[in-house]
Amino acid sequence: MAARRGTLLVCGDLDTETLSTSDDPAHIVRAELIRELLLGRHGELDPRGVTLRGARITGQLDLDHVTAGVGLALIHCAVAEPMNAWLARLPWLDLSGTRSQALDADGLQVDGPLTLDGVHLTRSHEAGVVSLVEARIGGHLDLDNAVITNNSGPALAADRLRAGSNFRLDHAQLSGSGASGAVRLNGAHISGQLNLENAVITNDSGPLLILEDATVSGTAFISVKMICAEPTHGSSCAHPSRVALDGFTFVDLMRSTWWEWLHVVQCHTSFYRPQPYQQLAATERFSGNDNNARQILITQQQDLHKRAPQALGGWWTRRFHRLWGVLAGYGYRARRTAIALLLALLIAGALGFWAGQVPTNGNHRAAERTATFTSEQGGLCSTVELIGVGLDRGLPLSPTGVRTRCDLNAGTLWGQAFTVAIWLVQAAIWGLATLALAGYTGLIRKTA
Repeated sequence: MAARRGTLLVCGDLDTETLSTSDDPAHIVRAELIRELLLGRHGELDPRGVTLRGARITGQLDLDHVTAGVGLALIHCAVAEPMNAWLARLPWLDLSGTRSQALDADGLQVDGPLTLDGVHLTRSHEAGVVSLVEARIGGHLDLDNAVITNNSGPALAADRLRAGSNFRLDHAQLSGSGASGAVRLNGAHISGQLNLENAVITNDSGPLLILEDATVSGTAFISVKMICAEPTHGSSCAHPSRVALDGFTFVDLMRSTWWEWLHVVQCHTSFYRPQPYQQLAATERFSGNDNNARQILITQQQDLHKRAPQALGGWWTRRFHRLWGVLAGYGYRARRTAIALLLALLIAGALGFWAGQVPTNGNHRAAERTATFTSEQGGLCSTVELIGVGLDRGLPLSPTGVRTRCDLNAGTLWGQAFTVAIWLVQAAIWGLATLALAGYTGLIRKTA
């Protein structure tokens, strides 16, 4: 009668643990009756749906393939068997505070909200305790304060889930086991916020969060402390490989600073992937924090060199990549390249000056007057001329012309040594000039 009137049927006020062993007929409702009511086999039901509180549901609650015109609420109930709702369709479903073994609801379609606030679910199964694979939830999905435990697989498996509003797991306790992860949201699409604030997620032998190819259209509230108790600016951590983030996109990230999330990407993923770095950099750039974005992308290149060097090519390519990082910040620190270029020019000038101080044969020097300037080669050059010799030989373009008066004496061993040294400086100047130009124009900023 309560279902026909759309009123709440209160069967008792016991806590769910005590209720699960109660034999009081006033507390007991057959699971088959609930299925029959939703299928309309006991007459038309009020649009407010079937609502029970404090009931002990006996038997298998089987809603597989049920298409109901009204919603179902089992509030603070005890359900002995796992609850099934494969490919079911309901206007809304509320299991707040209910105790059971599991909810197997792959392909479930709920037009409104799905509320699992405060549920207590425990079982050992490789498929997961709450399984919402390819489920479609039109409203919010609420697992706040839920306690879900699985010793053989995921606590929550929701690959390719579609949620039309917020997905909340605030203060949830989710414990899984194994390489499949404790919480799986592969390919999930959440149209609102993803809230993992104050959630406690554990896994004794695998990752905590699998978020590969997941999309959050709003803000992701994820505390890094859930993944790493002491995130640092460093590139190492005692708790690696705890999340999978490749393809995970979000509009904004709350409850974590950019460098904390960078630590997660760098230290707590199993493999190098460029997309998590690019996503974080794009978020910082959108917020106007260009310096943070550049640091993120520099860290990406460092991680590429560390965890995926084979992607760079051979030994020489990897050495150049490292040198590029030191001298140019991988194209994101062009001013560093300009400083290195200036230093190379100073070295070239210093080599020219030094050559003018090194004696060779008789009164000759490694750098001295040329025969075209005097009737006989030899004679001391001025300090300015010696520095000009180094710059003239070091500069790839635009010679100063000082070598018509003063130059290195390549006929001596010292002159040859200084010539080779300045050639090396010239090669470095060529490379640095190329890096500086490319860095300022953004031609070689890698995203690999």
